[in-house]
Amino acid sequence: MNQTTSADVLSQVADILETRLPANGGDPETSYVARLFANAPDAFLKKSAKKLVNW
Repeated sequence: MNQTTSADVLSQVADILETRLPANGGDPETSYVARLFANAPDAFLKKSAKKLVNW
């Protein structure tokens, strides 16, 4: 059986987030995360921190 570790999941999330960066073709018109990145570099971090606190 193939087990997925926390490190694997975080790596996958990081890879997906990387594709949402405007410099890598992330489209703010179609992607909420790309829109956060495009608005301000820290907007994504603020939103992530807020979600983590509520989790």
